[in-house]
Amino acid sequence: MRAFEQLTRRRTARVQRIATIVLLLGLVAHEAIAQQPGGQIAYTIGSLDFSEVRLRASDGTDRGLDPDIRVRVPADFGVPGNTVTASVASLGMPVWSKDRRLIVANALLAPKEATGFDQALINDISTPGKILVVFDPQTGQGNAVFDMTPGTQSPVSLYAIDAAFSPDGNRLVYSSLQTNFIQYGIINRDGTGNVPLFTTNLTEQALGIGVDWSPRADAVGNFGNLLVVPYPLPVNTCIGTPTTAAGLVLVGVGSPMTAQVLTRPPGPCGWDFLSWHDRSPVFSPDGTQIAFVRSAQDSQGIVVGSAIMVINRNGSFGGERYLAYFPGNMIQHLSWSPDSGQPGVVSRVMFDVTQVYFGGLTSSLGIRTVTVPASGAGVVSPVAGFGPQVFAPAWGQ
Repeated sequence: MRAFEQLTRRRTARVQRIATIVLLLGLVAHEAIAQQPGGQIAYTIGSLDFSEVRLRASDGTDRGLDPDIRVRVPADFGVPGNTVTASVASLGMPVWSKDRRLIVANALLAPKEATGFDQALINDISTPGKILVVFDPQTGQGNAVFDMTPGTQSPVSLYAIDAAFSPDGNRLVYSSLQTNFIQYGIINRDGTGNVPLFTTNLTEQALGIGVDWSPRADAVGNFGNLLVVPYPLPVNTCIGTPTTAAGLVLVGVGSPMTAQVLTRPPGPCGWDFLSWHDRSPVFSPDGTQIAFVRSAQDSQGIVVGSAIMVINRNGSFGGERYLAYFPGNMIQHLSWSPDSGQPGVVSRVMFDVTQVYFGGLTSSLGIRTVTVPASGAGVVSPVAGFGPQVFAPAWGQ
């Protein structure tokens, strides 16, 4: 017990030192009065293993989303129309299409029928990991995103992490956790045309690592598109020892593929030897800015603080700036307000906040927004009406 108390005091003192330094820099978030922002908010409630996606309207009404998902099957399965229908046993991490009409999320599927190929097929694609599904939250109709053609009768991924829509909504960029690496790729939203892109070894930072697709059709490569992803980059500690951290890279998807380093976090320093990683990048609706999370981790990989940052899409390397810092908290998911970038509108970013305790235990602290001014730090406001165990907000129209 004495050893536990000593470790707890040391970790508490470490977080307090970080908070003091950041407070002196004027970066710690000062919260305004709770608000109920306009537009629909899709969000996840539950745990990372079993969760539900709910949709809150601007008038405060709230409903759960339980879509019917079409599953494409090979013709030799003998199923009429070569499709079966499943409901979702678990649904989480919603992301809106650029026009805020469709949602992509990761899911565990449950069979609608208990016999025949339906049961065997749906059990197969739901185990051991989650797959991506795309659906219309108004009609509740959607489809699983994977390829079931002969010879590829398995999900695209063992465990889908993140996904984002292309500007026209017809394709997805996704990341999936494999045995010892993360696979990135592009796929049509109906599950056809899978194109693996590249892999990274950032499995220890897989939670909420993020990926996004520019809402503007930048003329880069054959796809004419631009992605932003976390990628392992070399950094130096303050004593000159090389190490690796997750920075952000802009990827032009085409032939050849192009890459531009956008951010590179500071290397570990001080007796705490904290490491910093950039993750969860999201383009603003007009494509001119990218918001992201810069998290601090201790030597055990436990998050001891998170900052919300922003950088111009065409900005110079190292031009990122802090909007707010949350000592002792983890932030996983960001979502811009749909009207950000419009004339006369104050841009805002919505995010979840999770308290991290000794040993890595966590507890949700709800959902917040932060303003994105032209310069300086933002103003943080709680979003009213959200209880515990809520995370991954997605801001719709």
